[in-house]
Amino acid sequence: MIQNARIILEQMTRELQGAVFNQNTGIALRGYETGSGIKSGSTKDEIHFVVAVPNSGRWDLCEAGYWLRGANNTLMRCFEVNPDFNFANNTSSELGYNITDLQFFYYYRDNALNWVRTPNANWNSNQDIVSNYDANGIQRNPDGLPDMVEVRLTVRDDLGREQPREFSTFIYLKNSN
Repeated sequence: MIQNARIILEQMTRELQGAVFNQNTGIALRGYETGSGIKSGSTKDEIHFVVAVPNSGRWDLCEAGYWLRGANNTLMRCFEVNPDFNFANNTSSELGYNITDLQFFYYYRDNALNWVRTPNANWNSNQDIVSNYDANGIQRNPDGLPDMVEVRLTVRDDLGREQPREFSTFIYLKNSN
């Protein structure tokens, strides 16, 4: 269980730290609370974003995302090399098994530059929903990228001998400012 969670959280951290945002071109980060996502069969929170990845000596923009297929407790990773910034039609592959819960929480700064967690698991970087300020105290409109994403996942062992365990990490988004 620990190895499974570690590998998953490392993969998510690498990709989310490279998330980019550009309102003019539709490059966004979208987080969906359970039941409001875009992936058929998703039973928990979802996150979809655009990330720059190395490809044959240059950098390409790709769509990436994570969601939980509840029918068999499989964590799915979306990845599309030719982004249309829609996220709905991305190909998904299996990233982890025996995952029973997946949650994302988004953190931003208020006008006093205090960290605030969104009350739910929704985020749309192209909208102005929260009062999100950059490190210089200037309000972002639209909200842009969150400053940090908390990822929580619950893993059970495949033999059912141990109690499921929750693992979490906080991922600072380098490109949020």
